[in-house]
Amino acid sequence: MAAEQEHLKDAPHKAEKMAETLILQWIPGHYKIDGTEKADRLARKRSDLEQLNDDLSYHKVKHKVKSHKKERWKTRHPHHNIQDDLQT
Repeated sequence: MAAEQEHLKDAPHKAEKMAETLILQWIPGHYKIDGTEKADRLARKRSDLEQLNDDLSYHKVKHKVKSHKKERWKTRHPHHNIQDDLQT
């Protein structure tokens, strides 16, 4: 993974450690690059939505994503989870 990508990957965790507010917002940055104009138009359409202001930590979001993925996997593989259901 490139150094820039690694830096971006760690940004939410670093912001949480610094107790700063992290706001994700669309900013146009692909002017006249083939294939990105359509992405910019679609993102611009959604940029006027109300911004979320939830007190979600990196760990809470990670847990929610992991739980969602697990439930989705269980739904797609119902016969594989019989033993899990017997234990609960």
